[in-house]
Amino acid sequence: MEKIIALLVVKLTSLLTRFIPINKKKIVFISYFETHLTGNFKLISDELKKRNKGYKIVHLIRKFDNTLFGKFIYLLNFVMQTYHINTSSAVLLDGNNFPVCNIKKKEETTIIQIWHACGAVKKFGCDISRRFKIRNYDYVYVAGEEFQKTFSTAFNMEKDKILKLGVAKTDILYNKDTMEKYRQQMYKRYPQIKGKKVLLYAPTFRGDGVFDKKYVQLDLSYIYQELEEDYVLLYKMHPFLHDISLGHENNESIINVNHLDIYELFSVSDILVSDYSAVIFDFSILEKPIILYAPDLEEYKAKRGLYYDYEELAPGPICYTKEDMVRVIKNEDYQVEKVRQMKERFFDHQDGQSTERVVNEIERVLQGGKVVRW
Repeated sequence: MEKIIALLVVKLTSLLTRFIPINKKKIVFISYFETHLTGNFKLISDELKKRNKGYKIVHLIRKFDNTLFGKFIYLLNFVMQTYHINTSSAVLLDGNNFPVCNIKKKEETTIIQIWHACGAVKKFGCDISRRFKIRNYDYVYVAGEEFQKTFSTAFNMEKDKILKLGVAKTDILYNKDTMEKYRQQMYKRYPQIKGKKVLLYAPTFRGDGVFDKKYVQLDLSYIYQELEEDYVLLYKMHPFLHDISLGHENNESIINVNHLDIYELFSVSDILVSDYSAVIFDFSILEKPIILYAPDLEEYKAKRGLYYDYEELAPGPICYTKEDMVRVIKNEDYQVEKVRQMKERFFDHQDGQSTERVVNEIERVLQGGKVVRW
């Protein structure tokens, strides 16, 4: 019933706005992951504004809230999204979008998928069971050639529409001044982390994510007790699980950092612990140790599915128990060479200039020019 109501609202709004002319200078950014402009979208938007070419930039950034009131608000947001989709020259997405996929797209409008993650380990999009079909995307921008195959099947698009321009937000990781600024901000916010080894736990979700919140519980108290006072543990859950606390408010060395940007956390993190999250690709740019905590690996393979042989892909040791993890950390049994290999394999551009390439391509789209086949 919810899907039928949403479809009727989107179709009616599209019909009412279909004959409003396209603004050839208008670019709309649409996201349901965040409450404010951040990451790829912020860098791209800032660069477009900096070029001072009279673009009309619209930000529709609203995190989806899976409550009755939240769904009602998002239904109203669908009206705004559909209006701007029908009146913009370029539409930029960082996730799959219901209105885009359920209206008749105008030929003059170009839909560009700026996916929120650098890549994908777990299957997504058309490669899993979905609530609505994905269609109407014109281009997808990715980090490198390795992702063209997976993203083309995930979005059911030809590989030549998957452009390997680089991921805008990774420019931050190549900018030493920005990373140092983040580091000092983190030290000011959490003075207890200075001089300690910092372990960041950043897992992905299980289940549907948006509608069905599931996650793997890691006993951080045990990890901390075994590592003693040399370490501080940070944990950041997936954006779908931003309200999840692992319950260590009385221990200032186990810190909930769900509200902070992941790259801010990278600036002070010595070790990343993750699982099937694409965050392992981002962190590989820094060439620091990565540990994979995957106690449910076989179940996850069967239920969700992975794009790669996990054991072959893994940029570090795979741990199936908390005891395994403690042993690896105590023995410093890391595999940093595998981290470097991941970086080289998946990132075609390592110059910190991906935002510029992405914006150049967007401008080419706005001008009706020929797309460069990167």
